[in-house]
Amino acid sequence: MDKQSYLIYMGVDQWRLQMTAGSPQLTVYCYNLGPQSTPLGVLLAEAGLQDQTEINLVSAIAKASQFPYHGGLENAWSAEQISSSSRIVILMGNKIAELYLGRSITQADYHQSLSHTNKQIFITYSPQQLLQDKNRKVETWQILQMATRIMETHANS
Repeated sequence: MDKQSYLIYMGVDQWRLQMTAGSPQLTVYCYNLGPQSTPLGVLLAEAGLQDQTEINLVSAIAKASQFPYHGGLENAWSAEQISSSSRIVILMGNKIAELYLGRSITQADYHQSLSHTNKQIFITYSPQQLLQDKNRKVETWQILQMATRIMETHANS
């Protein structure tokens, strides 16, 4: 049985349809990057552990963008909260990426720039995955650098 047939058999498509039909909410770390009045980007990370180590990691990633940042843990985040001025969206984790994009995420979606609703989207590992496997930090750092370069271009234009 192929993966799609298995997921349909297990009722995953029905669950996904129910999740995207309304305005689902998820606990995430949400950091706006850039000026508070007109952020250039947003970093959204799954809040899997919600412990101090995870909080420190996500805060350090936001700080590494070298833009002013503000935000933190949000217990009831929904996609409607993203500022229209944010041109870059960094999604850390499958759940937040699938919720934001409204579709399944494949391995091919990771570590590249995607376009969605006039925004450039970057998908990388969740904070929990980064804490479990330190080797994934290199790929995540490369994505952050790429997103930061694009935000710098928008900031200077």
